[in-house]
Amino acid sequence: MEMFRMDEAKLTSEQNKKVEGLLNKFSKCISLSDND
Repeated sequence: MEMFRMDEAKLTSEQNKKVEGLLNKFSKCISLSDND
Protein backbone atom coordinates (compact mmCIF):
# COMPACT_ATOMS: atom_id res chain seq x y z
CA MET A 1 0.00 0.00 0.00
CA GLU A 2 2.85 2.39 0.72
CA MET A 3 4.25 2.04 -2.80
CA PHE A 4 0.76 2.59 -4.21
CA ARG A 5 0.36 5.75 -2.15
CA MET A 6 3.74 7.01 -3.36
CA ASP A 7 2.70 6.44 -6.97
CA GLU A 8 -0.68 8.01 -6.30
CA ALA A 9 1.01 11.17 -5.03
CA LYS A 10 2.75 11.47 -8.40
CA LEU A 11 -0.51 11.38 -10.33
CA THR A 12 -2.16 14.57 -11.50
CA SER A 13 -5.51 15.54 -10.00
CA GLU A 14 -7.25 14.44 -13.22
CA GLN A 15 -5.63 10.99 -13.16
CA ASN A 16 -6.36 10.73 -9.44
CA LYS A 17 -10.07 11.33 -10.13
CA LYS A 18 -10.06 8.54 -12.72
CA VAL A 19 -8.38 6.16 -10.27
CA GLU A 20 -10.83 7.14 -7.54
CA GLY A 21 -13.74 6.51 -9.91
CA LEU A 22 -12.43 3.04 -10.77
CA LEU A 23 -11.97 2.25 -7.07
CA ASN A 24 -15.55 3.37 -6.39
CA LYS A 25 -16.90 1.12 -9.17
CA PHE A 26 -14.78 -1.76 -7.85
CA SER A 27 -16.07 -1.19 -4.32
CA LYS A 28 -19.67 -1.17 -5.55
CA CYS A 29 -19.13 -4.47 -7.36
CA ILE A 30 -17.72 -6.02 -4.18
CA SER A 31 -20.63 -4.64 -2.14
CA LEU A 32 -23.17 -6.14 -4.57
CA SER A 33 -21.37 -9.49 -4.42
CA ASP A 34 -21.35 -9.43 -0.62
CA ASN A 35 -25.05 -8.58 -0.53
CA ASP A 36 -25.82 -11.57 -2.74
